[in-house]
Amino acid sequence: MQAVANKSMESENSDESLLAALSAVTCAEEFTDFIPLPAIDYKIVFSVSVAGIGILPAEFAGNGAIRFHLPAEETTNINITGEGKFSNLEWKYIMQMRFRVGTAESDTDRVVDGDLFEIGKRYPPIVIRINDENIRRVRIEVKFVEMLHNFLPKFEYGDITLKFKDETLQVYKALLSLHSNYMAEKLKHAEEGVVVDMGDTNANDFKELLYQIYPTKRPIWANLKGLTRAAVGFQADGIIDRITSYIVNYESMYMEQKITEAIKLELPNAIEELVYKAEQDGYWVDIIRNGLNPELEYGDAIYNCIILPAVAKAKSLPLGTPVRDQFFKEINFRNPPKNDLDNNDTVILIVNGTKLYVNKGIMKVNNDTMFGRGNKGEMIVQVSCELAEECAKINKTPLYIVEALLQHIYPWNKPIESILLRPLLLFCTAYHMENAINSIENYLIQEPPISPERFIEYFELAEKYNLENLLRRNLHRIENSCRHFALPMINHADFMKLTERTRSQILDRFCSGWGVGGMNPTKRLSRLLTIEGNEGNTAVEQDKKLSTFMEIDSQAAFGSSEEIN
Repeated sequence: MQAVANKSMESENSDESLLAALSAVTCAEEFTDFIPLPAIDYKIVFSVSVAGIGILPAEFAGNGAIRFHLPAEETTNINITGEGKFSNLEWKYIMQMRFRVGTAESDTDRVVDGDLFEIGKRYPPIVIRINDENIRRVRIEVKFVEMLHNFLPKFEYGDITLKFKDETLQVYKALLSLHSNYMAEKLKHAEEGVVVDMGDTNANDFKELLYQIYPTKRPIWANLKGLTRAAVGFQADGIIDRITSYIVNYESMYMEQKITEAIKLELPNAIEELVYKAEQDGYWVDIIRNGLNPELEYGDAIYNCIILPAVAKAKSLPLGTPVRDQFFKEINFRNPPKNDLDNNDTVILIVNGTKLYVNKGIMKVNNDTMFGRGNKGEMIVQVSCELAEECAKINKTPLYIVEALLQHIYPWNKPIESILLRPLLLFCTAYHMENAINSIENYLIQEPPISPERFIEYFELAEKYNLENLLRRNLHRIENSCRHFALPMINHADFMKLTERTRSQILDRFCSGWGVGGMNPTKRLSRLLTIEGNEGNTAVEQDKKLSTFMEIDSQAAFGSSEEIN
């Protein structure tokens, strides 16, 4: 039997609108057995769809859990997965899960397994195998460590309209021009509000391209064929570079297979880079000796026009030299546009009197509505006293901070220096730049606490800026890699400055933490449940002989060898 637990997720706005419309009056009209709060006999009904069985009713257990009664016959496998209600939602949860089992002879359930799991839109299910006839019930308990909800854009806003056969998309011309010289040339005379006929172009393919151009969490491999067709068709060289990098670094194919796939996708850059790297690594000689005939395997045109020049280039250049320059390069925002085409796609951002020339589309999709405006449409950064103080702490100017942010939100996505995270978090919060805030939060999550004081600071930042993932991840660290900092942090004078909610969660993790799983999600998704527990579920991951960096004395800075954060 395969049981699939489905989880529906809605946006906060949808929740708020539904709750606003819901009242005791409407409930009384809709439900004949409705009992207004605070009645103690309040009834709520849940159900779950189970493959091969159908809809199963459920009820609240006494401890607040939701209980589903599965048929007793052949209950061998249960698949735990999730399903988003919205097709345009990219979502992922990292969570601690532990499994408790009970028998008919006892009302007490026993913990027999637990770990850190990853579940999401594009992740395989967790498979629970019940291999003990004495087990009569299984309880699954969850604590969330990280949560990702990213709604893909619907392309309802922009300065030009793209008309396809069956739909229209509104996009920002400057953003398309930034990613493709071909599109920049085609759209150079397009005025604001113009409708561009896209002919026979597949709208879904082009949306895949837009998902990579816009700041989304859509994986590049979600629809690789459709994305590649659009990227190649519209010569989006910046996206082609990303696709090439993905194929070259993909580990589940041999190089010969990758070349074949690159040929099918019409990606000569990927073929060239694969052969170039193979030659520089000495692998190309080996596969030729082992019998590969590239001319016969891939055809005369590919062999003579791409493979041979790539091998020759690899032989002539020093080891480690890139096969070609990347399309996206770091730029100096203080330099004005060199031509009218770039000037039309550029807006001036003024920071303490210094003009920065930035792409209009980049600013639009990262929210430019909170900036001040000059008489000629310039955007003006207003430096608050708090931001000035944060910059002074690290001996950097607000201009330096803003330029670092621009380098990060531009397509080359330059990493942010650690010392800039706090002033940038303050700046992006003031200007409601949510995409940048999420990115900064991820950087903070990757910083391991090195002292009780730094540990407290992470909780302070989580409270101040409402960074729930930062809060949850550091709560998890209390019972894992940073347990040795927990008690000094609790005894620290600044601990009482945290809110009661945060203090309570910290104390709960310190005193009653589950202690299951490491800092990274397990790859062992098939779990065998028995009354006595099964050490084989995690035996490989707990084998110190198979761990890395065990000899390095960096426990305080990086936690155990299981945490590579």
